[in-house]
Amino acid sequence: MGSGLNRFWCDSPDHVRPSRRDVMYVGMVGGLGLTLGKFFSMTSSGGGIARAEQKNYETKEGKAKSIIHIFLPGGMAAQESFDPKPLAPIEYRGPLGTVKTKLEGEVFSQFMAKTAAIADKITVVRS
Repeated sequence: MGSGLNRFWCDSPDHVRPSRRDVMYVGMVGGLGLTLGKFFSMTSSGGGIARAEQKNYETKEGKAKSIIHIFLPGGMAAQESFDPKPLAPIEYRGPLGTVKTKLEGEVFSQFMAKTAAIADKITVVRS
């Protein structure tokens, strides 16, 4: 990488200054990555290479017409939502109480009382 007197940033070998050729190479690889999405969408829709190999299968529509996916990265803990762990030791339980649902043996956190009232109509995936 780089050559000359000013080879390192901050006079540290941990921070090597890239050459112009290294920057151009990164730009070229990045541009190639941006075009791959278009290529894969063309081949999956049958407009490209995979058209001859594509098979038509009969589709079966299920009962459900919609889904609500709640993805909480860094959100509330399991003990504060759908899995309050009422039988766990006090160290794992959390400070919140529980509320019974319409399902036998299932409980939700005390702040999810309205959700617990319709628990027989929803599916909770604990993964």
